[in-house]
Amino acid sequence: GNSFSGQDIFVTTTTGVKLFLYLINSFVQEFICRGFVQNNAERMLTGKYKSFIAVLTTSMLFGVVHMHLSGTTIFVTIFAGIFFGLLYLRHKTLAGVTVSHFILGELLFELGFIG
Repeated sequence: GNSFSGQDIFVTTTTGVKLFLYLINSFVQEFICRGFVQNNAERMLTGKYKSFIAVLTTSMLFGVVHMHLSGTTIFVTIFAGIFFGLLYLRHKTLAGVTVSHFILGELLFELGFIG
């Protein structure tokens, strides 16, 4: 007999699939922006403020990449990018920024600030 009493083990809903894909998308964006662009910008720059300049530059690029959504989204994502960049600068791991990106992005989308 089946101990699940006929229940599906994995229930997929449209919302569940969209959230899963957005989580993957969040990781890919953070891998590119923080893991690649911000890291390399920080290595190439010199001076006292190189880390902060790398965060700002990457965040502006992050905002421009989202311009297809709306003009407002550009500015919202620049500020979110600064938050993600500083978080990455402090912890040097993609796990925290990916989860933060996923939660904040979903929240801002649901509240109508982006998208």
